[in-house]
Amino acid sequence: MTTIYAEKAAITQKVEGTYGTDSVPVAGTDALLVHNLKIDPLKNAYVPRNPVLPFYGNQGQLVAASWAEISYDVEMAGGGAAGTAPKYAIALKSCGMAETVNAGTDVQYAPITTGITSSTIYYYEDGVLHKILGALGNVSFDIKAGGDPMMHFRFLGLHVA
Repeated sequence: MTTIYAEKAAITQKVEGTYGTDSVPVAGTDALLVHNLKIDPLKNAYVPRNPVLPFYGNQGQLVAASWAEISYDVEMAGGGAAGTAPKYAIALKSCGMAETVNAGTDVQYAPITTGITSSTIYYYEDGVLHKILGALGNVSFDIKAGGDPMMHFRFLGLHVA
């Protein structure tokens, strides 16, 4: 029996040109350093069936919707040079943030309600590739005195087997 080690994991994320179309993230340029990785590759919403029948028994349920969920934390850090977007910029864009790059000065993010870009997320568990397409999410910030400032991301998307 083969043992799979969940702690041997990697995440890559890349903005999609078209919703739900694989943007093929590459480890060398699209990898993220994450903490507290949690993955639920297949979540379902069910609709009960309650037909009137002349016998007892379970009538089952229908799958109404299926999706994948992934969440992780990222340390808040700059892009390395003034006016350079950080690696986690893709995640912020898929959480409804617009990016404004002021070359040589800074990069700013502001919430938007239209034109939100989806992303493709690849996650590797002990060398096994899993894909989530059309990922959209939300972000929350955890900033405490004396602590490491973190962003918590949660994405929902389409699981690709």
